This record gives sequence, C-alpha cells and structure tokens, in this order.
Amino acid sequence: MSNAKDNAGLCVLVVEDEDLMRRFLHKLLEEGGYSVIETKTAAGALERARSATPDLILMDYVLPDMKGLRLLEAIRSQTPLARVPIICLTDRNDIPTKREALENGAVDYVTKPFDRRELLARISRHIQLKDQIKETETRLAQAA
Repeated sequence: MSNAKDNAGLCVLVVEDEDLMRRFLHKLLEEGGYSVIETKTAAGALERARSATPDLILMDYVLPDMKGLRLLEAIRSQTPLARVPIICLTDRNDIPTKREALENGAVDYVTKPFDRRELLARISRHIQLKDQIKETETRLAQAA
C-alpha cells in the first residue's frame, strides 16, 4: 500500500448521502494523503466531477436523486470523465446489483462495512492502473 506522501496531489470525489459516512471517508482519505471533494447527491457529483476531474470517484450506489446505474452512465458519457475509475461503495451486496455496476462502468464494488486499509489499497491500485494505461497510450501515440 502506498503512503500518504505518494498520494499528494491526487483527488478523490466522494459521493455519499449519509453525513456520518461521508465525513468518515473524507477523514480516511485525507489521512491517506488524498485531497477530497465531497457531495451528497448525484447532481452534485456530476457538477464537481466536471469542474475538478478527480483521479477517482468513490460513490454510494444508492443516492436520493439518482440510481447508481444512471449516475455511472452520466459520468461515463462525459469525455474528460470517461476514464476516471469509479468504485461503488454501498451496503447493497446482492449479485445482480454488483454485476450491474461493474458492467456499466464501475471498476470495483465494495460493500459496507469495509476494512479501511483494504479500501485505501483498492483506491491506490485503481489510480495506479489508470496512470499506467495513460502512460502506455502516450507511448503508443508517440510511436505511431
């Protein structure tokens, strides 16, 4: 797992309607060295993601103003956001919901309650993978 210094400059957007959980995630991510943007709603998530283009989005799959599937589709339809890793973090642990999220743009699906070190490791790994893909694409474009 990376340390907090390795994550300096990396931004995570937290989309969580429960205040206590959102504050907990904010604190956990800041302790992990990430800068954090947060919102309670899907509409807020779209607005903040467009203005800041986070390195990763951590979103509850059940939000008051939009279903998780619709939010995933809306994020993926935005060109600058199309490749931002999205981890769904929710208390829904049924297989059809997990499959739906993963088939429609989530890179990972974590159920509550969760182990904080595991969550930080997943976040770090997905950001690393995104960066590796971007580097590979850049090298291929230069070689072409």
